[in-house]
Amino acid sequence: MANTSHIRFARSAYHNESGLALVTVILIVSVVSSIAVFMSLNQQVWYRQSSNILERAQGENAYRSALAMATIVLERDAAENKKDDLKEVWASRVVALPIESGQVSVAIEDAQGKFNLNNLLKNGQPSVDDIGVFRRLLGNQGISESLVEPLVDWMDPDSQARPGGAEDIEYLASKTPYRAANQPISDVDELRLISGFTPEIVGKLSGLVTALPAATAINVNTAPPPVLAALFTNMPLPAAEELGKTLADRPLTKAMDIQNLAGADHKLGKAAIDTRSSYFLISTQTRNGRYHNQIRTLVYRPESGLPCRTLGKTRPTIHMTAPEASG
Repeated sequence: MANTSHIRFARSAYHNESGLALVTVILIVSVVSSIAVFMSLNQQVWYRQSSNILERAQGENAYRSALAMATIVLERDAAENKKDDLKEVWASRVVALPIESGQVSVAIEDAQGKFNLNNLLKNGQPSVDDIGVFRRLLGNQGISESLVEPLVDWMDPDSQARPGGAEDIEYLASKTPYRAANQPISDVDELRLISGFTPEIVGKLSGLVTALPAATAINVNTAPPPVLAALFTNMPLPAAEELGKTLADRPLTKAMDIQNLAGADHKLGKAAIDTRSSYFLISTQTRNGRYHNQIRTLVYRPESGLPCRTLGKTRPTIHMTAPEASG
């Protein structure tokens, strides 16, 4: 009887030890599996971070290369031509060029074909001729010409509001108080801060105006029809569109010849015009894997053509997106 009890106890102990060993093995396997999953996840995150850094670095290098190529084109153009127009090589959009895992494209735009907002004040005083151009530009876009007043107030150095204008007292009373800049416009998007300029109005003007660091003449060879119309005191948009087509086909060497081209029915104003430009916007689009970057860079090309200088990046945006499906 004693032997039977001993055997039963031994068997029970054996089964208990076996069960404990099995539980221990399961726990070990679970821990090892968790560690393996954690390490795999960390490795994936590390790999994705490394890929992002690499793709961004490659994209930045592609942007710098595209910018260098564009400036070389501008410098060569200055050496070969004494005027700038839409028939020149720089005015043609470059086909997207392949890079290691994506593409980069570049386009050059004449910033002096647009109306320079900083022409509105010269030596700290309102420029009557340029204000007239801007009024007409607003008018032919269906925008109230009275917006000239708050814009001039935003830029002029004093705190005296013009009739219909706005100064600190108006902006400080807004829901989010701020002051007038009392200095030149640094970017077209700054218009959104000025009394009366809605996002819709800024959107309408964005392709027609610019903010350059110095007063500039408008290049009649590259100006869009609304800007061409604003240079004349009485030119309707349809006539400006026809004039723009003529200039695109037969660009001028002397800016004042535009009066003869326009005809005696249209009177040219007194704002500064030219057929040669010094400021250009270089737009680049870079796609490299998941990295997508769009940058507009303002470049100054001196009269001698050499060297072009980068003045700043405008409206840079950076996106990381999922890779596009192939096939």
